Amino acid sequence: FKASTATVALEAIAPTLHQEIVRGFVKDPAGNHFVITAQGKLKVDDPQNWTDQVVLLPDAMLSAIPTVEGALASPAVVTSEGNRLSYFVQAGERRISTTAAMTNEFLGLISQPRTVLLPQSAINTVANVGVAMAPGTIVKANNSAILFLVDDLNRKVRLASSGQAKSVSDSRTYTFTAAELAKLETRNGFTSFKVQCNAETYLLDGGTLYPVAPEVASHFPGTPYPLATSTCASFNLSDRAVGQFVRDSSGRLFFVENGVRKRISNWTHFGNLRGDGPGFLQASAWVSSLIPVSGRAPASVQLASLENTPTGNFGELSFVGSVPAPTQNQGAVAATRSPAVPTPTPTPSPSPSPSPTPAPGSATTVSEVQEYRVASGDSLNSIAARFGVTAARLQQFNSISNPNMIRVGQLIRIPASDSPATAPTSEPAPEPSPAPAPEPAPEVEYRIQSGDTLLRIGAKFGVSASLIQSHNGITNPRLIRVGQLIKIPTSASSAAVTEAAAPAPAPEPEPKTYRVASGDSLWGIARKFGVSSSALAALNGITNANLIRIGQLLQIPN
Repeated sequence: FKASTATVALEAIAPTLHQEIVRGFVKDPAGNHFVITAQGKLKVDDPQNWTDQVVLLPDAMLSAIPTVEGALASPAVVTSEGNRLSYFVQAGERRISTTAAMTNEFLGLISQPRTVLLPQSAINTVANVGVAMAPGTIVKANNSAILFLVDDLNRKVRLASSGQAKSVSDSRTYTFTAAELAKLETRNGFTSFKVQCNAETYLLDGGTLYPVAPEVASHFPGTPYPLATSTCASFNLSDRAVGQFVRDSSGRLFFVENGVRKRISNWTHFGNLRGDGPGFLQASAWVSSLIPVSGRAPASVQLASLENTPTGNFGELSFVGSVPAPTQNQGAVAATRSPAVPTPTPTPSPSPSPSPTPAPGSATTVSEVQEYRVASGDSLNSIAARFGVTAARLQQFNSISNPNMIRVGQLIRIPASDSPATAPTSEPAPEPSPAPAPEPAPEVEYRIQSGDTLLRIGAKFGVSASLIQSHNGITNPRLIRVGQLIKIPTSASSAAVTEAAAPAPAPEPEPKTYRVASGDSLWGIARKFGVSSSALAALNGITNANLIRIGQLLQIPN
């Protein structure tokens, strides 16, 4: 703001002072939310996930503040200028990161390019719940040698040895005070290299998850240990499944059957046993020690079924906002995260001239921007179809980096329709005759969603799974990934394509109750339903967020 040279007595203006203090988060009379930064006002897409200390400002005041190109949305990592601390914000809760290394762990977890700079006064309005420990990292107390794996944000899993720690995660070991670690619930019994993520089993070694079919997994020793989805999302995910084979650190190959491994003579022997099935797990010394050796592998075997190999969709956290480019005076802070990007000097926009009134019946472009809050079952494609725009335009308009990572409760801005709108005339338009069905395109593109199989996708578009497989050069129809783009040969059935392209039905309302399952945490449940964990705890009378029971029925706040 421009400073005034006038002096005003405080007593004279005291009766008209606003009762609220502007700490950073504000909104306009239309309900749009912003946070005021050194660069200007930054739009907030999900204000309910930040703070309730929001001040209503008149349009005349907000219009004097330039608008920053970007959007703030949780989860996000934020900091203030000159601050050595950063903060991880999720569902209305703030966790303090005291080191650049831990900050980078969170940035990598949610795929955020760098921290967002906010005023410290605005950050302080978000509820502080303690020290930030990223899911999937290895931690210890400063007076102890016992190692733990951070599971979600509120739990830790005790590890048996440093060998297991190296096998479980490629994280460095972070040291905290015993009091800070004591705030995390401790889980025990993690003695297997088989883990359970979203009720599906994976082999975990070297910080990488390897998809494995249930029947194949049953031949490896141990019981799958359930981990939170955020923890699973922190690991690397192998793009290939593994079969009943391991290779140890000495390069020896083994066939795994009924909990033991049997020595394979040579690569030819391995090729005969494997056939066209999945390959081997390159096992660490710790994993190898858990599989006892028993004799030699036979010349031929009947391999386990590869049905229901997991897809690797953990509903992982993702930064859906867009980070404003740092200015020169913010470079000192931003440089600790990533190289500063120069901000171009904006060119003043000329004052708009009044548009002429269109003649009756002429075509005009719809300029009104609508807002839509993501509901359960929504996808960017279904939302785009509902409002008559393309998914690509919707993604670009909202600065969404990953179209498969939208969450329940997220506010999506709907741009003007791709098609011109017709101005209304005084006479009602006659009902148009049905247009002939358009000729189907030779192929359409489809991005694989959670739960998809080639069989289901084929049924959706009216083509066979084998045709999709051959059209896309897919060697193993069971190994498709969430987010993978495939091409559908639609000429086989135009009716099915028309039906698949139709707008999705209205989403079902959110459930009002939830029963706690293995691996759940209060924070994870809150994130699943787009509410804060503190509100969830208050509604259910939970005084200790780390003490929830499997089978417990929770009420979900609106």
